[in-house]
Amino acid sequence: LKEFTLPDGKAGRALSLLLGDETGMARLTVWDEAVDDGLGLKEGDIVEFQPTSFRRRFGDLELHLRKRGFLSKLASRSHRAPSWVERLVSIRDLDGRRGYVTVEGVAGTVPSARRVTTAKGRETQVVSFSLGDSSGEVRVSAWGALADKAMGLAAGSHVRLRHGRIVRGRSGERELSTSVFSSLEVTGEEKA
Repeated sequence: LKEFTLPDGKAGRALSLLLGDETGMARLTVWDEAVDDGLGLKEGDIVEFQPTSFRRRFGDLELHLRKRGFLSKLASRSHRAPSWVERLVSIRDLDGRRGYVTVEGVAGTVPSARRVTTAKGRETQVVSFSLGDSSGEVRVSAWGALADKAMGLAAGSHVRLRHGRIVRGRSGERELSTSVFSSLEVTGEEKA
């Protein structure tokens, strides 16, 4: 939930949700009066909604819901409810994909930190490391609270990155970046 002040002095609110069904995942941003309908939702809740607009942002589908749309939690898993199970994606299979993915692998490098200034002019830390599985290797950039967690990784740590975003690096290569929806879990250490 983000609360902000508009240029005219009025208060505004926006709530971001990550939704998934059998076709994939998309970000839904709920604005102003409609925010109350999304508060209290938990991971795994089944919802139905009618967005009022959509767009592509950084190549990902992003839905928006304002007061003409609706969002409601379904009381039970009816036969209409989508089937969705979070699936691990191999690093090789990241090519050609967009959006949010979950990957598991071994940290191949000691994480490195750097300070960056975001497009909104905010200075923050980003921590990068390589993550590999039997199919390949990818660079991961962890932002915000996950940067501190990533900095504590040791080379050889077994890591699960949930809801990482597939992005293109400076040279056009595919990378993974964390988002507000991401989590980083250490699932084990490499045995010597």
